[in-house]
Amino acid sequence: MKITMRYGVDAPFWVANLIIIELIFTLSGVFGSANGFVLGYGLICLVTGLWMFTYSTTIKIAHREVILSLAQAKSGDELLDVGTGRGLLAISASQRGCKVTAVDVWSKWDLGGNGKAKLRANMIAESVAEIDIVDADARELPI
Repeated sequence: MKITMRYGVDAPFWVANLIIIELIFTLSGVFGSANGFVLGYGLICLVTGLWMFTYSTTIKIAHREVILSLAQAKSGDELLDVGTGRGLLAISASQRGCKVTAVDVWSKWDLGGNGKAKLRANMIAESVAEIDIVDADARELPI
């Protein structure tokens, strides 16, 4: 599996719905019942859905390094990744030598295929062993 798909699709419900809306609007245009506004809205939905998918599967991999660089994360720092999902930031921070605690409730609504098992699989795939994993809601951190 490519690294681009290991971290899931953000807001998969919305990505799918935007693309479905576009397909419905395009089909209505093909069969002559849609005006330019409907087709334009469909195009906006398609572009938005594809952008969300592309960002989720490719661009955010590069952005994790930008985020950690802006945070000046370095070896020995303690980092708390709240809403870690599949561990995008937590894993990269751990690779930098940070002591990382990853917290999440692992909602499938927010991230496609979300779960602790996926986080652990990504840790193995990227050769990271040292992340403390905490199953908790961000509003009631046990830390």
